[in-house]
Amino acid sequence: MRMMARAIGCVVLTAGIGLPGLAAAAQGEVCNTQPKAFSAGPLDNELVFRCKTLGDVTVPQIYQKGWRLVSVMPQMIVNPSNPMDQKASWVAIIEKL
Repeated sequence: MRMMARAIGCVVLTAGIGLPGLAAAAQGEVCNTQPKAFSAGPLDNELVFRCKTLGDVTVPQIYQKGWRLVSVMPQMIVNPSNPMDQKASWVAIIEKL
């Protein structure tokens, strides 16, 4: 009986401290800037990202709302019917803290 109690205690302890990330599900999403012809424009604190959950926000506002920026990358958007019609935007991956 004592051995069984130790085994159960060990499993509970391991589950509690071994995998802390599993205790709460993370929330993340993809945000985009408004596409512009030829260039995505400068990446600065005034750049507005459109996010499903947060709406229109800048990088400082993302952090003020309890989220963090995980990654930012440029994206080219090409019109399939007119390959010369190209636009660029910034894509941000954000995560709830």
